[in-house]
Amino acid sequence: RAWLDVERPAIVAAATFAGHGWPRHAVDLSTVFYRYLVDFPSDALQVHTAAREAAHHAGDAVGEAYALLGVGAAQCEQGHDAEGAADVRRALVLFRARGDGLGQARALANLGIIACWRDDFASGLTHMKRALTVFERMPAAPYSSTFVESSVLASMSGWRIDSATSVPRKTSRTCRRVRAPCQCSH
Repeated sequence: RAWLDVERPAIVAAATFAGHGWPRHAVDLSTVFYRYLVDFPSDALQVHTAAREAAHHAGDAVGEAYALLGVGAAQCEQGHDAEGAADVRRALVLFRARGDGLGQARALANLGIIACWRDDFASGLTHMKRALTVFERMPAAPYSSTFVESSVLASMSGWRIDSATSVPRKTSRTCRRVRAPCQCSH
């Protein structure tokens, strides 16, 4: 982490520069540094916006959708939840059009998190359950436990204890079915 903190300006500059002629690199940098840049929303917005624009101009709808997830997250981190949610919904449309299940699940989970930030726990839980449903249709569900944890938090925050206990059980079964590690407790 210390190395990334020191090199962050160079990473942002490289990702932004890559957006001018190297769209695949711009999208890859946006994707690789997604989680790290969450703590630096201004830098994240710059990197993900460059990747989105590059992917759009290159006709890479899936790359554009993944970059839109980053743009949406960065906007939410800056307090612009409505704009962030709109970008995540745009990403969801692109993922659905291209049949990208992992992208759909990530977008739905992000919409659930945004709804919870807005204290709309019912919508948050609905989005999380939809994300889990998408994962269950996939041949392997490596990230489903992350969505379970978010679903449980959304359920419990909205005092939906019945849902909070049923979602982990269902996901635990899914994790066992696809032999994915499950980090949830039940």
